[in-house]
Amino acid sequence: MAALGSPDMDNIISAMGDSLFDFIGLPFSNSASLEKMGAEMNNENGRWSPYLQLFGHVYTAKRGTVGELIAVGNSLNDPHLTIAEYPQYKTRLMNCWRLD
Repeated sequence: MAALGSPDMDNIISAMGDSLFDFIGLPFSNSASLEKMGAEMNNENGRWSPYLQLFGHVYTAKRGTVGELIAVGNSLNDPHLTIAEYPQYKTRLMNCWRLD
């Protein structure tokens, strides 16, 4: 059974502490989680700030219709976040050659 609502990102972020991570895999792609991780990674007072210099990059994936994925991409402009977008439709392999 899937959980409802947004995960508690505060506990996740506090568990990271001051540990160095080159790659951070985020299993959540809801907007609240992405905003929290964006704030944690920002250049001014986050992990990328000159005061902390913990660095790292966040990777996640999102599934949706093409319109939903475009809306998510347009709403985020974060240099420390990569979202692999997967459309909901399944592609079909087409037989390009027909042998009679």
